[in-house]
Amino acid sequence: MFKMRYVAIVLSLFLISCGHYGRGIPGKAGSWRVHVGPAGNEFHAPPPEKKKSLEQITVEMKEQLGPYRAKFNIATQIEKLCKTPARADGGYRFVVLGDSRSNRDLWFSMVRHIDQLDPKPAFVINTGDIVRHGYTKEYLEYYIPPLLETDIPYFVAIGNHDHGTDGGAVEYQYLFGENALNYFFDYGKTRYVFFDNVTHVNSHKETLEWLDSVLKKTPEGFHRIVAAHQPVATIKKWAYHSWDRGYSQLFVELMEKYLVDHVFFGHIHAYSTMTLDGIPYTISGGGGAGLHHRFGPLGNVHHYIICDVMADGSMKQKVVRFYRDDS
Repeated sequence: MFKMRYVAIVLSLFLISCGHYGRGIPGKAGSWRVHVGPAGNEFHAPPPEKKKSLEQITVEMKEQLGPYRAKFNIATQIEKLCKTPARADGGYRFVVLGDSRSNRDLWFSMVRHIDQLDPKPAFVINTGDIVRHGYTKEYLEYYIPPLLETDIPYFVAIGNHDHGTDGGAVEYQYLFGENALNYFFDYGKTRYVFFDNVTHVNSHKETLEWLDSVLKKTPEGFHRIVAAHQPVATIKKWAYHSWDRGYSQLFVELMEKYLVDHVFFGHIHAYSTMTLDGIPYTISGGGGAGLHHRFGPLGNVHHYIICDVMADGSMKQKVVRFYRDDS
């Protein structure tokens, strides 16, 4: 009898160590529904496309994204924008949003809502994280479809979720153009600069030098607006989810040096503002990804920003907030 009990105990311990009893974990635990899933979080979801060979990925990319390159290439978007002049008084409207990945219904709804604004925006700035991983299928099935229904130019500052294969922004640059990581355009009397502070395709040092050069060469009398994905760590309330502290400091020094009129970031999934050394900064990261909860009821919300540029170059902002309708 003792020997049978001993065998039963040993067998039980063996089954537990092998995970047998783990199969019973999903289900109910009192009033709680229990689910067992992989460790990690949304920022490091396993990238299934990496199981494919680079050759296979490249073939799929060219076949599936090829038909859309002409429309979405940044150079094409800039050319299209230049054919849409500002109002006679020099004023115009643009929209800012970011982190528009991971919520298909909201992304489609926002694009339609923006397209119906009156007056219609001259262009849209997206502060990055437009898809979950930056793979061909995601651009094809998520980012592109609603934009086929609008003629508003969309300009993107690449986000950390847009890296694509091996973190090289291969798909991103194929769709948007080889110069789509760091670029600028002039509209009205403002220079808009889009800056890559998430990839290592170019070193951050090189990119900061490029940024310095572009801001320095801004035509006299023009305003300057900069868009990038990761906010600076020098603003304490954003430091928990920000760019490298050293590069952040160099960046804010450049903003102050050239008296940049406004800087837009994403990455933090909320709406938040701050003025540092006289330079206004805005985070718009409420385009669809799961919200952060540090910024109060008016900040912890899905949204986009309407920016109305006045004849004198000053800018007024309105925040368009989206709430889920559970009725």
